[in-house]
Amino acid sequence: VRFSGFCAAVAGSGFPEEEDMWEFLETLPKVGTGQHHVVMTHVPLFVEQPLESTADMTADPFSYQTWYFQINREPRLRMYAELERAGVRTMLSGHIHNRRIDRYKDMTFYKGPATAFGQFQDRWPAGDPTLGFQCFEVDEIRRDSLGGEDGYSVLRTGDASPSVLC
Repeated sequence: VRFSGFCAAVAGSGFPEEEDMWEFLETLPKVGTGQHHVVMTHVPLFVEQPLESTADMTADPFSYQTWYFQINREPRLRMYAELERAGVRTMLSGHIHNRRIDRYKDMTFYKGPATAFGQFQDRWPAGDPTLGFQCFEVDEIRRDSLGGEDGYSVLRTGDASPSVLC
């Protein structure tokens, strides 16, 4: 299993660290993936679905949560393309404090729980704001049919494999 991690929050910021992040992502395919390649970030790439637009708080002040919990669309799509080129099939993130599993094309996104307080219970009926941890056991590569429009689907946490809630 190969693990890679980076700070996705700098995407689209213009900070010098953003260029370092893009250079890192561009090197991932050159290093090789192994049998499993898992990427970890604190901030998830998206809230509801990968192709969602960037939240515009000037047009809708209630979109603050979406803006705060996502990477803006343009850098998100670039980031996804780099991860796809690198053969990443599993992405772990936190920040939202609610277990939710999303799939898009060949990638599974595990949004993890918190240990202090849960969130989004009103927004994600399929999520789970229970405090705790997520444990993963890798035993074999399993390709699931990803279904859904554009290859995107949301799973209830109990339907997922290989995630085990602890």
